[in-house]
Amino acid sequence: MAYITESAVWGAGIYQIETVDPISGGPNGIINLPMKEVANRLKYLKDYADEVKSARGSYTNLKNRLDSLTPIDEGNQNAINGMLLEVISSAGLANKEIQKERTQRKQTGLIVVDNKGVISGCTVTKSTTATRNLSCALGTVFAKGQVFPFFGEVNGAAVPSNDSQSAQTCYAYLYFQEDGSIDFAITPFGETVPSGGIPLYLVTVPAGNNGQNDPNLASVTLSSVRRIEENFPKYYSNPLYVNVVLPFALPDANYAISLDMVSVTGSGYQRGEIYPMDRNINGFKIYYDGVADDLMIRWEISKPGL
Repeated sequence: MAYITESAVWGAGIYQIETVDPISGGPNGIINLPMKEVANRLKYLKDYADEVKSARGSYTNLKNRLDSLTPIDEGNQNAINGMLLEVISSAGLANKEIQKERTQRKQTGLIVVDNKGVISGCTVTKSTTATRNLSCALGTVFAKGQVFPFFGEVNGAAVPSNDSQSAQTCYAYLYFQEDGSIDFAITPFGETVPSGGIPLYLVTVPAGNNGQNDPNLASVTLSSVRRIEENFPKYYSNPLYVNVVLPFALPDANYAISLDMVSVTGSGYQRGEIYPMDRNINGFKIYYDGVADDLMIRWEISKPGL
């Protein structure tokens, strides 16, 4: 003999055996289905009753159990509410202090100082013999903490056509190849000079300017952006500096700055000195007086009294 397997489920209804139903027994037989659904509801009610019985404990009913609980009087409730508010407020203040410590009181970052430029020459002109080409005259440049000669290039780089409806700009620049030689090139429109390159000229190309209507670049403008230091490496005519923008602005500029030269290209006397200047609430400048190149500088500002 077997018993019906019960589940604590309150079904949608009790099945009515129809006259056309084949009479069959067993766990899934149609004759046992209504009894199984009734048994499931009974188990559901039994489990619920056991839960209520457990909750009332030794009391005769659940109401007596609830009535026995000591209520919190109004004074204690107010005290508890006050403590909760104080805890919440203190947590909020602590969080604000943590955020200030992480952001405003101490801010840090890395910045790279690019110390490259032209000592003499390296002027860029429009070609008269090749369509939309530029030439770069010979000259001397400094980079990597050294002085390099550039022997010039005739028709060394082509200015791209501008088929758009607005003026576009690109840069003429020098760069070092893997074998150490220096080459002349032009960036695509809208791009800056690649890392390691030496900017020479900004090239402005009017809208619709191409090889058919302007083969000799008559309407194209060349503007020198060369950093010229004729007295390198003895001294700079224009002090080299970079701007540091603080991630979080401060209420005033009275903060301490710490600088650490992490790495450079060049060594010995070439390293020179780095020093901060021109503090502002949202940033400052780092000046450099050495000869080395590719300086990676870690900066940190602190304002303990904030």
